[in-house]
Amino acid sequence: MIHAESKQTIQAALPAPERRPGRVKIALAAGVAALAGTLLLAASLALTSHVRTRGMLWVETTPPPPVAGAPAPIAMTSRRVRLYLGNSVGALAAYFRRLDYRLIDVRSGADVPRVFASALPRDLDELQSVEQRKSLFLRTVLPLVLRENERLRAERARLLAARARLQAGAALDPDERAWLDDFAQRYGTAPRDWGMLLRRVDSIPPSLALAQAATESAWGTSRFVREGNALFGMWTWSDEVPGIVPQERDDEARHRVRSFLTLEESVRAYMRTLNTHWAYREFRDRRATLRLARKRLSGLVLASEVSRYSEQREVYTVQLRSLIRSNGLQQLDRTALGGDATDVAVAAAGVLGNAALIAQEPGR
Repeated sequence: MIHAESKQTIQAALPAPERRPGRVKIALAAGVAALAGTLLLAASLALTSHVRTRGMLWVETTPPPPVAGAPAPIAMTSRRVRLYLGNSVGALAAYFRRLDYRLIDVRSGADVPRVFASALPRDLDELQSVEQRKSLFLRTVLPLVLRENERLRAERARLLAARARLQAGAALDPDERAWLDDFAQRYGTAPRDWGMLLRRVDSIPPSLALAQAATESAWGTSRFVREGNALFGMWTWSDEVPGIVPQERDDEARHRVRSFLTLEESVRAYMRTLNTHWAYREFRDRRATLRLARKRLSGLVLASEVSRYSEQREVYTVQLRSLIRSNGLQQLDRTALGGDATDVAVAAAGVLGNAALIAQEPGR
């Protein structure tokens, strides 16, 4: 990090007899010019990188969230790495093969690689094999669903810890109170309405999320997911929200399908909708009942509580359950992301030879 100093500070540090204001000015000018050159070079490299990678599909590998009490050296080695691949089925499928990432292994208990794709391949609809198309779709979306669930569980754990401290008679520190107030506002509840908060801050069964994503995006081949990463076909009526106009929209209709920069944003918006919208209150109540009974969250069970997601209502529920059963998605409700495999993910890309290591962010 470069710390700027004033001319007065620099001059004050010099012995009085040796003061040479002219030379100081020249040195400062040279330093400023050098810094400007460095910044210009960095901007040029960034622009070149942006042009070179524009339109490419990228995958990001990130470490798991920090564990309380973990030694400092572990946190210091964690990093986020982004890799750019060719935007094609072949490039992404080859990368998954190098990772040895197969659904048959995941269903048998193997960890899901901590690798997250920005988008689905543009030519996914050109893949002739339906089974291969489904497999690539599920392997792309599953890690994103698991990571968002991971984040929700971490937030839920923090809420439970705060509630436990208050129930024990302890007070929250100012930062914790500020976090709780902001968090409750984001979820549309009062800061101390623990029942409402815990109903809204919880995970979604992967089988249900995958079934809805497959249904709403036609297994990743719809125009909305190709143009706007819209996995779940959510509508918007706001001009301030990015969206895509449906081709068959009625003349008097004003809705658009929400678009997103990445698949991750789409997954997060979908889960936030189920966790906060009034239409899915029964979903949250049923989920809370399962939690209270210490039962595993099941997509087959909770599918009946998201019928309002479609105008078909009960037919939609039947379709979701059929899709879950016929594609073995219920087995994926027990899956979890693996540990920090950043080095493996980078090595796999290096072997392929068609990926460019763009960014490593220490400590992220």
